[in-house]
Amino acid sequence: MLGRNPQGMRRAGLLGALVALGVVPYARAGGMPCFVGTARVGVRGARGPSCCPVRTRDVALAAAKTKTKTKQGKAAPSSGGFGAKKAVTTTVDAAALLRKSMDLYDAIERESAVAGLDDEDGEDAPGLREYVVCVRSKAHDAVNDWVPAACMCVAWQGGDVSENPLLRGMADCSLFAPIAAKLHCREVWESACQAAPSLRKISRNSIEYAYEPLDNFGAVLEEVDAKGASTSKAYQVLGVAKGASAAEIKSAHRKLIVSLHPDAVAALPAEEQAEARKKFEEVQAAYESLGGGAGDSVESWYENLGSGRADYFSGPVDLTKPIDGSILDYWTAAVCPLDAEVRPSPTCVLRGGPAS
Repeated sequence: MLGRNPQGMRRAGLLGALVALGVVPYARAGGMPCFVGTARVGVRGARGPSCCPVRTRDVALAAAKTKTKTKQGKAAPSSGGFGAKKAVTTTVDAAALLRKSMDLYDAIERESAVAGLDDEDGEDAPGLREYVVCVRSKAHDAVNDWVPAACMCVAWQGGDVSENPLLRGMADCSLFAPIAAKLHCREVWESACQAAPSLRKISRNSIEYAYEPLDNFGAVLEEVDAKGASTSKAYQVLGVAKGASAAEIKSAHRKLIVSLHPDAVAALPAEEQAEARKKFEEVQAAYESLGGGAGDSVESWYENLGSGRADYFSGPVDLTKPIDGSILDYWTAAVCPLDAEVRPSPTCVLRGGPAS
């Protein structure tokens, strides 16, 4: 037929034959048609004036090179253009935060004194309230029971509430105290670390915080002082050194209790059984005097100091609870370390008496 290209006809005829044999066309490399053979027939390609054989591997390599060139040609996504700000990671200086908080504490006290606000008007009246904040980490013997670390003050800044029922409800310091403890936990822990530098080895993420009114803290100190006389004897009864860890105290107690148990001395004469029973009671009393293992029981030994602690000791503050930002406009708070003369040392609190 006129107009037909004989070379094109040969090429089309060859293509039809290859398709019939199971050879799969067709890829183009450099604009040239190429036929890739299948394993069934093993045909690698066709030769002709305008056809060149290209293997499957070669086709894949050519395609991969094309994609690579395309990717290289694309511009990288913009990161903000000229003058864009770079992300900067800042480190918080806990010591600087504590110093700033201490200055604020002094300012709050001065303002409260001028305004005639104090914490003698009742717990529900707005004004200045002071608390003792304690720290604890059950994973570490040094602070596996509550240790007083800092003083915290909260002060009402919302003005007169007598004519505003809504403000009167927000002026309850018991609502703001847990928020203040949560907001200032970094300063509280810094106070503890300054008192006992070895605590810096402990991760702050494992620390719990609790608080109680400063007025009630006096009862804690009185009981700690009262226990001091019996503490030395308790160490002697258990056969451990002064300031022994909670693990050492528990281990010594367990060994003595097993050896002095009535079942263990049942074969002994009556007099020796009576002596063992008396010794058994002394060991148990000494163990309880030293904190009962310091956190091994469900209830904290520290929480049981003084009378009626459950009525005013907060227990662990929930650090995951969201904070109502609106209340921050009406209250202010600050933290300062406990005075050295009133702060029981960790050994004092955990072991039931002052450390020597």
